Amino acid sequence: MVNQYLTGGSLCFDKDERIFFSYTWPYLINILTTEGNELSQINRKSDFNWTPLIFKTDAVNGMLWSGTTRTINIFLLKSKYLVNSIYAEDWEGNPERKIILSEFKKNTDKFFKYNGEFAVLDFYTLEGEFIESIKIDEKISFLCSDNKGRILGVKKSKDDFPSVVGYRVEINGNS
Repeated sequence: MVNQYLTGGSLCFDKDERIFFSYTWPYLINILTTEGNELSQINRKSDFNWTPLIFKTDAVNGMLWSGTTRTINIFLLKSKYLVNSIYAEDWEGNPERKIILSEFKKNTDKFFKYNGEFAVLDFYTLEGEFIESIKIDEKISFLCSDNKGRILGVKKSKDDFPSVVGYRVEINGNS
């Protein structure tokens, strides 16, 4: 099933040398020791669709594939917070439906509703306690934070031209 758990991921370390590993897909963060022993897991449900856009078709290969919601990167913010950066391609439809490929190409709206692309930042304590989720209605891939507490990412324009953007967030009255 679409290389579940095999699609790579992202990791970071805290000052206690714990490893935070976030799978690309599905939403799962493992907190590990440096020896690879699992301390805990974070698995959170969201309001948008993490199911890859896959339809069975009449074509020889039998599937139609498109992008999917996925974790881009996991990183620490000011060494106090864990941030899981998500790029979402949200849609509604039935991925089990068999579709005649030529019909799908003529009228994709008939088979699924595309809700849009956006970025999501999920904030956690270093112990894995969920703090808050922030949705940003732009095509941004968040990558890291700097020593000033800014969260940095790559934003794509309508023409797919990339630029670096920075955001500053405040958590519980602490920036």
